[in-house]
Amino acid sequence: MCREVDIDDTEFVALAEHLKCHLWSGDKELQKGLKKKGWHKFLSTTDLVKIASSRRRKYKNLNK
Repeated sequence: MCREVDIDDTEFVALAEHLKCHLWSGDKELQKGLKKKGWHKFLSTTDLVKIASSRRRKYKNLNK
């Protein structure tokens, strides 16, 4: 899947597939190339910050 996009990212994409999770990457070319092939399992840094903030709020609310 990465051969025509960026062969150096093959292991990262394969690991994300194996773990059935999303890949954290800011590599726009990788994202663009894989999205063209139907692979959309990316998380941006902004996505991770939102997730962390949400979990932090939930944790604080549990400890009140």
